Amino acid sequence: MRKVLLVNDDGVGSVGLELAKETLKKLVKLAWVAPFNPKSGMGKALTLTKPIKVVKINDGFCVDGTPADCVLLALYKLLKFRPDLVVSGINLGPNLGLEDYLNSGTIGAALEAALHEIPSIAVSYCDVKVRSKVAFKAASFVLEHTVNYVFRNGMPPKVKIISINVPSKLKKAEAVFAEIADTVYKDIFREAWENIYTLKSWRMDFYEGEPGTDVYVIKREGKIAVTGLDLNFHAVKKTNSLVDYLNEKLKHFSLQ
Repeated sequence: MRKVLLVNDDGVGSVGLELAKETLKKLVKLAWVAPFNPKSGMGKALTLTKPIKVVKINDGFCVDGTPADCVLLALYKLLKFRPDLVVSGINLGPNLGLEDYLNSGTIGAALEAALHEIPSIAVSYCDVKVRSKVAFKAASFVLEHTVNYVFRNGMPPKVKIISINVPSKLKKAEAVFAEIADTVYKDIFREAWENIYTLKSWRMDFYEGEPGTDVYVIKREGKIAVTGLDLNFHAVKKTNSLVDYLNEKLKHFSLQ
């Protein structure tokens, strides 16, 4: 039987984690490891400055650490088997655009798994609250069939992470391949007290994207955005002009 590790960044009490458990238990041998508390925005951070407490709860583990900690502890300390696949989610909130991909604990956990040569799937419902039961169930539906596809066909060529975003305002039951929007957050903090700042209430207004991007597919088309990721930061060859310039300057640099 295929083996799956389930992790998340919303913490052990997340309704998204419970829905993912229900979905995956029908398909695979499942183990889950989740943070004690929400760890959104942690990216692929690891806990380096304090001991990490782990508590066994029924069929899973709670970890006083980050989503990436959960993956590493599961792979090398907690599980008696090596998973064939890691699922991260179902996240409450979008993971869209470049900044989310760099900051997301959901993506960070999937990235950690992929770095250890385990394919991963990250699923996100694009709202911090479940406002649409149909769209929320659609996230589960797409997760189930993506897992089935991967186990039958393997990951798409060169893809290490599949990231799926499901809009809360699902206009059409259709999946679309989407590029990552080249977008960044603007003013996301408010001054709560003098010199004290807190994050504003999260909303889709923080995101903008061109046609063909994940943001556009979610916001403008109301469809399911599917993005395949590799692990390479592709080197742009046009950087050669900078290299040539530096080499000209380095001719005048002495190593003595």
